[in-house]
Amino acid sequence: MPQTISNNIIFTEKEPYEKGFSVIFDQYIKPKLQSLEEKRVELEKKYTQRKIISIPVIAGITGVFGVLLALGILPIDRLPVFLYILAITGVLWWMRGPVREYTRLAKENIIPEVLRFFGDFVYSVDDGIEPQILQQSRIMPTYDHYDHEDYLKGTYKNVFIEMNEANLRVKRGKHTSTVFKGQLIHFVLNKKFTGQTIVTTDSGKLGNFLGSLFSGMKKVGLEDPKFEAMFEVRGTDQIEARYLLTTAFMERLINLSELYQNHKIQCSFFDNTLFISIPSTLNLFEPGPIGVSVYDTDSIHTFLKQMHYVFDIANQLKLTSTTGL
Repeated sequence: MPQTISNNIIFTEKEPYEKGFSVIFDQYIKPKLQSLEEKRVELEKKYTQRKIISIPVIAGITGVFGVLLALGILPIDRLPVFLYILAITGVLWWMRGPVREYTRLAKENIIPEVLRFFGDFVYSVDDGIEPQILQQSRIMPTYDHYDHEDYLKGTYKNVFIEMNEANLRVKRGKHTSTVFKGQLIHFVLNKKFTGQTIVTTDSGKLGNFLGSLFSGMKKVGLEDPKFEAMFEVRGTDQIEARYLLTTAFMERLINLSELYQNHKIQCSFFDNTLFISIPSTLNLFEPGPIGVSVYDTDSIHTFLKQMHYVFDIANQLKLTSTTGL
């Protein structure tokens, strides 16, 4: 592929918060696009070949399984069904191997360079926020397993921020089910809150919360009926809770929620922390599909927008201040 293709690619700044990013793009990202695009083309070809092979293999496994059941050679119980599902899953996992490899390469090469725009931030594929933060927030469901990926951490205007994707699972008998999947964001501030304020979705609907979990908290009444229809607010300090939940701040939360396809977010203020959870089935900070050229910058625009809303919350709440609220 001619070198002139990557050299001619430009990043067009479309939003005010993207101002100046084209310099980062030209200096750090553009030099990596040529080799990454060549690797993407190679892996796309391998993925296509594996799809062609996988279709008759899956059809064959399904046919053999059906014949054995029809002849009575296999009993109709959980073990044969489990083995069938395991075989199909294995084929699909093998088939998508090139996609996983491309995703990993794109993330490792592009995300750290994009983060230069925001300051002293680093990226890790599989680290995560410490479990005790989730417990102290009082907004997360009970879980047995905590899987995490796409971890970012760094400092923004003297505020430490870390975030990651999370999949929380609980074991019920022989089965394990997901009780939360989405994004977690943790701000560590230079000041402390006098109490704890939490904003949750309707606990009665979700059934994730017990009365004892909110011990010492009272329901906070707000003057926004639309917001109260969507969320429940509780706090140990009523005055502080109402001071935090301004109309402007709630608008920021709604904007952040809409970015994740209208999923309701939950948050908790405690000690020197603001903790936010965003239920979502979206995979964040993802490169474009393996069939889309790396010269397409749409995924970078999306990443910048995601980070903008996170920092906008810090600005709106004046989290960077070292004084009181």
